[in-house]
Amino acid sequence: MKKRIFTILLTCAMATTAIAPIQAGAAPKQTTQDTETAETQTDASEKTAANQSASKSGTTSGQKTSTQNQTSASDSEKETTETEEPDAPKVTVTFTIKKENLALKNAKKGKDITFGNKKIKLRATEEELNQLPDELTGTIDLSDSESGTHKYEVYLQDDLDQYVVDSSRKLKVTIKPKKTKITKLKAKNKKISIKWKQIPNVSGYRIYQKTGKGKYKKVKTINGNKASFTTGNKKKNVKYSFKVTTFDKTKDGIVESKRSAAKSIKIKYSYKDKKIKDSDSIMNGKTVRIYYDKNGKKVTDTDKIIGKQKKYYLYVNRTKNQVTAYAKSGKVFIPVKTFICSTGKATPTGTRKTLTKFRWKTLMGPVWGQWRTRITSDGVYFHSIFSDRAYDPKAMNVRAYNNLGTTCSHGCIRLQAYAAKWIYDNCKIGTTVKLYSKSGYEPFKRPVIGKLSSKHTWDPTDPTV
Repeated sequence: MKKRIFTILLTCAMATTAIAPIQAGAAPKQTTQDTETAETQTDASEKTAANQSASKSGTTSGQKTSTQNQTSASDSEKETTETEEPDAPKVTVTFTIKKENLALKNAKKGKDITFGNKKIKLRATEEELNQLPDELTGTIDLSDSESGTHKYEVYLQDDLDQYVVDSSRKLKVTIKPKKTKITKLKAKNKKISIKWKQIPNVSGYRIYQKTGKGKYKKVKTINGNKASFTTGNKKKNVKYSFKVTTFDKTKDGIVESKRSAAKSIKIKYSYKDKKIKDSDSIMNGKTVRIYYDKNGKKVTDTDKIIGKQKKYYLYVNRTKNQVTAYAKSGKVFIPVKTFICSTGKATPTGTRKTLTKFRWKTLMGPVWGQWRTRITSDGVYFHSIFSDRAYDPKAMNVRAYNNLGTTCSHGCIRLQAYAAKWIYDNCKIGTTVKLYSKSGYEPFKRPVIGKLSSKHTWDPTDPTV
């Protein structure tokens, strides 16, 4: 006898999808749980969907048995960034029809079978149907489906395009939009700004926030494709965690993606911008930003707060023997570090640019200085306290070190080793240097350092010793 070929059909209001034909007597591909009505939630950002379905239907006895199963992936509570997913993953639903649920007992060829509101002729004989494998497995690819809930009915069809018997009454599939990921989380003063990856063709985004060890709560809904949000004022030294979802508006309501991986941040610092009004200050009329820690104490080294900058500005106060390094945010000056120094009567004033750099360089004497950054063509440098032996950091001149903070150089700006090295490492050739004599406002107090004994012939801040 010729073996019949049967095809599982999924039909919905918009289309009918045929699963690959299955020949009677063929071996089953796989096994899944079968139910009369199955609801499967899948996320377009996953490679495969959670798969569920199947069928139980008595066609001759009129008795029906149904169960329902819903599968949805839970949100990750990890405070880490997940691995980036492919841009166009497949979304599939796999289900199985079991022959035992076809209720073929006493079925006869030509007999009407009630299926929903339809009456279907049974065109196959019981013998032919018995040739079917014990399980018929079908997989539908929903990658191109829009977000929302799609309802399908499942049929079994023979090779003559005639319905044979129904399997499950309905298959309900919910497609979620692709999820996004947070790309940037930044604390600025008392506010937190969030940016995330834009996902095309979604209706909008939802932002969820967790404070400390609390639970995530929705704090903002953004309609449209804007991919950033800034919070209101937050408390310092409190951990705030965020997740973002995408959503689509469908005829069945809002369909929301899975939440992004969480990202967390603490506000450790705040700042105040102050316009300086002091005629005896080089900063008179300028706006200066001062940072404060969680205890309200002024932060005098903002490197870790603002990070390394592309550009710095060096201000040398000859009167106070103090060097201050600034960064800028627009027109606002941000003091980054300040150093004690020694200038001299020959130290120039005005605006200059750094010209060259030398790891070691011979000075007048001769003596030798480290991390030298040249300011003028006639030989004025930033440099470390000089050594009395060539290229020997353990031969530092102790008297010159102990004179830091006084006007005693031949015109160069003498610095502790770490300060000279910071300028050497961070300030590019062409950095602006302002040299002036003012007794007014400086954003930070000049550092105070201790005196060294005559036997301590190396700079305690020198990282090479």
